[in-house]
Amino acid sequence: MKRRKPLKPGKGLKPGKGLQRSGGLRPAKRNLGRALAKGLPVADRIIEDELKLNWQRWAVRNGCEVCRYFGEACQGVVQGHHVLYQQHIKDYVRGLQLQPREATLLLRDLLWDRRNAMGLCERAHMWGQHKRGRPVPRQLLQPSHWEFAEHLGMAHRLERLYPAQ
Repeated sequence: MKRRKPLKPGKGLKPGKGLQRSGGLRPAKRNLGRALAKGLPVADRIIEDELKLNWQRWAVRNGCEVCRYFGEACQGVVQGHHVLYQQHIKDYVRGLQLQPREATLLLRDLLWDRRNAMGLCERAHMWGQHKRGRPVPRQLLQPSHWEFAEHLGMAHRLERLYPAQ
């Protein structure tokens, strides 16, 4: 029997899991956005970049909604915030089980839909993403945000993500 070298720490060993092999034994989770974007023609990628840029401009047009609501000074750059999280939108598209091209185009249109945009400064964005932070108040949600969530059948997610105060 051939003697093998001992395994080095951190090389495929995880506590309580034993030896983990790489090489495709477990199916990889598909990142719908990236996986499908690879098959897009250049023209579609340019369109997506343009939609993303326009969405960002639309989101930050009024500054940080949270700091204005609480009467505080913003900290950091104002960023675009997806009111209905990107992951929820990706899960929705994945659940429709469309052809890859159709799924890609629908995902692109939904991710960069202006009805789902809100401007938040870096601090407010960080607060809203963590359980210990101060969540974005439900009063800041516009009718367009609710309309978008209703369109996808996800208004219940907005109610859970943005608590009434």
